[in-house]
Amino acid sequence: MTESFTTANEKGACEFSVEQESGDVIIAAPLDRETAFEHELKIVATDGKYSVEKMFRIVVLDVNDNAPQCQQVYPSYSSKN
Repeated sequence: MTESFTTANEKGACEFSVEQESGDVIIAAPLDRETAFEHELKIVATDGKYSVEKMFRIVVLDVNDNAPQCQQVYPSYSSKN
């Protein structure tokens, strides 16, 4: 018996793939919370005769991926006692 898996989301583009032997869901493209904070993913498994579908919701956590930017540099002062 051979099994196959496919993925799809509401945008048509797929940031995820499924490892064919194990069924593990893998990130296939970089995820950006500012672009999409969650993804609805439908996985279909089939053996050629029967198939089953499962919907998943994947939430992207926010990570500071941008370096801080300062408009003006202020002098620092210190006092020694």
